[in-house]
This record gives sequence, structure tokens and C-alpha cells, in this order.
Amino acid sequence: MLRRKIELLGAAKPANLSTQEYVQTFKNLQTRLLKLDPSSHSFTKIAYNVYSKANDAVSARECLEQLKTEDEEFASSELAWLLFSESDDAESIQEATVLLNRAVELNPSNVQARTRLGTLLFKAGDQGTAQMRWLQALKLDPQNPDLFYCIALHTYFVKGDSKKAAACLEKALAYRPNFKQAAYLQCVIAAE
Repeated sequence: MLRRKIELLGAAKPANLSTQEYVQTFKNLQTRLLKLDPSSHSFTKIAYNVYSKANDAVSARECLEQLKTEDEEFASSELAWLLFSESDDAESIQEATVLLNRAVELNPSNVQARTRLGTLLFKAGDQGTAQMRWLQALKLDPQNPDLFYCIALHTYFVKGDSKKAAACLEKALAYRPNFKQAAYLQCVIAAE
């Protein structure tokens, strides 16, 4: 029961808790569980989710560093995204690219790492390779709304093809009807 509370808390921050209360509640539950069951498995991923949702980048990074030995694929992908989110300078982009390539190397079916790699490359100005990464990921997950959105962005802003971009956005919204960014871009294109 206590373990389930911790898992639920790690999945989503309750609206009635401040960020500080959220982190403290998680720590209290984790301490109680470890007292009851000292042999309990690591809650590092859950802790990472809590710190990530609380925008505590330092604690989130510490969790990911600990996870490198347990789950290098997950840690590489998340650490890359955290690094990219914190800074978009050339050095950070290069380091994040190495980490995401490692995550894909460890698990070629990792759609999230491939999607993130495409987004990173797009931001860095390598639009052709970005689109290639997104298309590779789409072959693995042909109903992924994020991929359709990314491809729509590329198709509209780089290729200037509003018709194909609109078709991608239709698919993104079909798979996730409340996808605000896709709906917004769809309105922008429709207003042309």
C-alpha cells in the first residue's frame, strides 16, 4: 500500500500540494517504506520523476547519475533531455546528442530517445537528420502524436508545405485530441 502511494506520487504532482510539500511528502513516504522494508528496491526513477516535476534539476540529475548503472538507457535519454532543457549552447547539445545516441544504441526501439534526438538536431539546425530520426521513430510507433507534430513542424517551417503539415497535424490530433501545440499550429496553417 505504501509502495503504491509512492509510485502514484511519483507519477503526478497532486494539485493541492506546493512543490516543496510535494517533494517533502515523497521523502516522508520513502523513509517510512524503507523503515518497513529495508531490502526494498531502489526508488531512484520515482525520485527522479518527483524532482523533475518539482523543477529541482540538481536532485533530478543526481538521481540520473545513480541510475546509470541500473538503467543506462533511461538515464542517458533523461539526462540528455535535462541537459538540453537547461542550456542550448553547442557544448550542451553535443553532450546531449552523445547521450541520446547511446540510449538508441542500447535500445534501438527506444522511440522517445529517437524523438528527442530528432528534436535536438532540429534545434541545432540539422533539419535533414532530424526528420530522418523522426521518420525512423515513426516506423517503430506509427501512432505517436509527438512524432506527427515534429514532422509537421519540419514540413511547414523548413519545407514550406502547409498541406502535408496539416495532414500530419490531423494525425497528431486524431491520436491525442487535446494536443494544444498541434491545434495551435493547425490554426496558424489554416489562417494562411
